[in-house]
Amino acid sequence: MKTLKNIRNNVRMYLDEESAADWTDAQIDAQINVSYLKVYKAVISTFEDYYSTTYPFNLTENIQEYALPSNFYKVQRLEVKLDTDADDRRKVIKKNFDSLTTQLSSTNYDKSTPFYQIFGSYIVLLPVPSETVISGGLLRYVATVDDLDDDTDEINIPFADSNYDLIAVGAVSRLLKKGQQDMPSSRNFREEFDIGLIDLQNDLEDRYLDGPKEIVDIMGDDLNFSEH
Repeated sequence: MKTLKNIRNNVRMYLDEESAADWTDAQIDAQINVSYLKVYKAVISTFEDYYSTTYPFNLTENIQEYALPSNFYKVQRLEVKLDTDADDRRKVIKKNFDSLTTQLSSTNYDKSTPFYQIFGSYIVLLPVPSETVISGGLLRYVATVDDLDDDTDEINIPFADSNYDLIAVGAVSRLLKKGQQDMPSSRNFREEFDIGLIDLQNDLEDRYLDGPKEIVDIMGDDLNFSEH
């Protein structure tokens, strides 16, 4: 796997600065992390399941709010078992609680159709659990990535060995703006970075499609190309 040090070395190669002169390691690392986050967002907009993970948690009697994991980005699915006698968990439906007329602390909501809403860094459940259930909740969610702080920190992107240099290109595009040092080159690197993000997304689409891409007729035209 590729590390922060690998990316920083590539950045310094592009900047033609093997040791710190115009740019310190700290400045470079900061822009690497900005670029890394942009690559992460490009990935999840196309294939969020790459960062999908699960988080089991206990349900506690009369406790309605449950803290989200520290690396939480978005919910994919939430399941709960509100009754210790139940065989399986049930999917929890996302609900805007403002549309409900009964008080949120009520335990009278139907257990067979539980709801949730996210408030800040907490998931709020309806109905309020009426008993403690070990591992009664299971959250499937898209996780964030951690900043790269140490030289040995590994990046977490698809096909990292071939795509890690894209992060370096994005960082260089921002570093060259320092004091407007080389704006034409900065724009060139930014263009390369933007194209690289699109190529990455296209690559992910091609690799993770269930089948080949198809032409879909939405106009009712003749798609027999052999006759044209």
